[in-house]
Amino acid sequence: MRYELSLVAVLLSFGCAEGDGKTSLALAPPPFGEDDTGLVIPDAGTSTVLETTRGPIFAAYLNYGEFPGLVGVPNLDDDDEDGTPDWGQAGDASGDDDFSLGSLVTNGHDVTLRLAGEGLRIYRGGDLVLGDGAGDTLVVSGESQALDLRFEYSDFLVQGTLSIEDATEGESFDVALTGSPMFFNHHLQASIEAMALKVGGLGYNNDAFVEGYEAALGDDFFTLNASRYSGDVWVQDEFEFGYASAPDAHLSIVFDTHRNGQGRPGDGLDNFPEDAYEGPGWLLINWGTVTASSLDYGGNLEISPPVTVDGVFYPYGRVYYGGNQIYQPHPETQTAIEGFQVQKPFMPDSTWLCVGHIDEFTSTVPDPSAPKGFRFVISDTRAGWDVLNAMAPDTSLPRYAPGGFSGHGIDDVAEILADGALHALNEEVQDIIDEQEALFRRKLGLTDEDIIYMPSLFEEIDGCWGGKAALIPGMANLIVADVDGQATAFLADPFLRENTSDQSDDPMIAEVRERMPASLDLVFLDDWEVYHMGLGEVHCGSNVLRRAANAWWEDAGHLIAQEGR
Repeated sequence: MRYELSLVAVLLSFGCAEGDGKTSLALAPPPFGEDDTGLVIPDAGTSTVLETTRGPIFAAYLNYGEFPGLVGVPNLDDDDEDGTPDWGQAGDASGDDDFSLGSLVTNGHDVTLRLAGEGLRIYRGGDLVLGDGAGDTLVVSGESQALDLRFEYSDFLVQGTLSIEDATEGESFDVALTGSPMFFNHHLQASIEAMALKVGGLGYNNDAFVEGYEAALGDDFFTLNASRYSGDVWVQDEFEFGYASAPDAHLSIVFDTHRNGQGRPGDGLDNFPEDAYEGPGWLLINWGTVTASSLDYGGNLEISPPVTVDGVFYPYGRVYYGGNQIYQPHPETQTAIEGFQVQKPFMPDSTWLCVGHIDEFTSTVPDPSAPKGFRFVISDTRAGWDVLNAMAPDTSLPRYAPGGFSGHGIDDVAEILADGALHALNEEVQDIIDEQEALFRRKLGLTDEDIIYMPSLFEEIDGCWGGKAALIPGMANLIVADVDGQATAFLADPFLRENTSDQSDDPMIAEVRERMPASLDLVFLDDWEVYHMGLGEVHCGSNVLRRAANAWWEDAGHLIAQEGR
C-alpha cells in the first residue's frame, strides 16, 4: 500500500511519545521575545500558560489563541485499522497521531477550564477530561507539573472555545478551537508521485504514454494493473487528492467520486483508492449516495492556485467545476465543497463538451515570473487556425488519416483548412470559450498577462447530441509534476506533422513551447490511441499526489465563518 508520509510537528519544547502511544509533553519555561508575526511575547511571569506547538497563550498574550486559534484535523481515519473511525473510539485508537497538543502550566494555582462547542474532546494523558460525556468543566488545583493535554476534533471546521480562568492570579482568557477544512490540491504544490493505468491487448495499448512518464519521472511514477481494474484508464476521473492539516497533525484525503468505475460499485477503478491509500493517516470520503453523471467525475473538478479576487485573498486557490443551471454536479458534493469555505467554488459551463469536463479546455501552470505565480491556460481555436494556416497545405497527417477508432479520416492540412463546416463549428465553440474566459477573469481576478491561449480545434461527436471534443489532441488537458525538482507539464502530442516520431518537426509543438513559461519543462506524451480517441487526454488518464501547503491557520482564517463568536 502507498501512504503519504504524515507531517511531523516540530515540537520545540515537547518530549517523546510514551510506550502506550499517548503523546507526553515535557514543558520548557514559556518563551518570550517575538512571535512569528513580529509581535512581542511578554514574560508570562506566574500567569497560567497554555503552551502549544506554535507558541504560548496566556492572559497578556492571546495571539495564538485568537481565531482560528488551536487548530486540529478531524480524527476520521482508522489508525488501528479495526474498521471504526478513530473519533468513534474516544481516544483509544492505538498509534493515533491526530491530536493537537497543549501543555497547561498552572504554577500550582487554582484553575478552571471550560469547554464550549460540540464535536470536541480534551484528554489529559489517556483520560478524557472535557467534552463528549466528560462534562464541560475541569478544575485543577495545586498542580506543580504541567498538564499534558490532547485536543480531538470530530469533523472539518468544528469550532469551540476553551476558557481558562486562574482564580489565584485573577486572570482569564479564551482559546479558540477550530478543525481544519478540507483542501484540494493545485498545480503549484510539489508532486510526490504520478500514476496511470497500463493497458494493452485487444489491438491497442498505451505503451508510449507510460514510457514517456517513466522516462521523465522514474520512480515517482507508477502504473495501475489493468486486469485488476478492468482496463479502466480514466484515473483522474475516479478520485481527487486533498488533505486537512494542523501544526501537530495531518490527514491525507481521497475524494472518492461517485463514478464507481463507470458502472456498479467495485467496477473498474472503483476499488483503487481503497487498495492503494486506505489506512492510517488517510480518509476516503464522498458525499451522498448517488448515481453519478459525467459532471461528478474528477476531471470536472479543478483548483486554481492562490488568487486575490475583489480584494479577497484565497491563499489555497478556488475550486471550479463545470455545469449549467440545469445540468451540474450532484448538489451534496457542491454543498460539501462550499462548506469548506476556504476554496470558494464557482461553476463555469462545460456542458457544451461531449464528456463535459472542465479539464478539457482549462488548466494552470506554474510560472515564478508571472504576477500571480502561475498562468491560466485556456483553449483557443483562433490560435489553432493560425498554426494550420502557416503550414504547407499538403502536409500529410498520418495520425489523423485513419478512420473509426484510430483517427479522424483527415489526410492532410488542406483538408482541415477547406472544411467550412469545421470553421463554422469552431467559431461557435470560440464564442462559448470567450464567455467562459470572461467568467474566469471575474472569478479568479485574471488579467491579459495571466492567460495562455492554447492552440486548439474541436469537432462535433456523433451520438453526443451536439457535444464537442478535441480534434487536435487537447493540450490544455495537462498535468504538472516535478522532475528532479523542476516543474514539468505533461501534455498531449498534437501529431500535426508528417513524421510522427519527430516532435522537433511539429509546428504546433513549437508554437506551444513559445507560449508556455520558459521556466516550465514540457513533455509531449503520445496519448492518441487510448485517450485522445477515447475523448480524453493526458490529465484524464493520470493523477498526481502532492505535498500539502500547511499554514491555513495563519492565512485563511478570514475565509472561515466564526460560529457563535
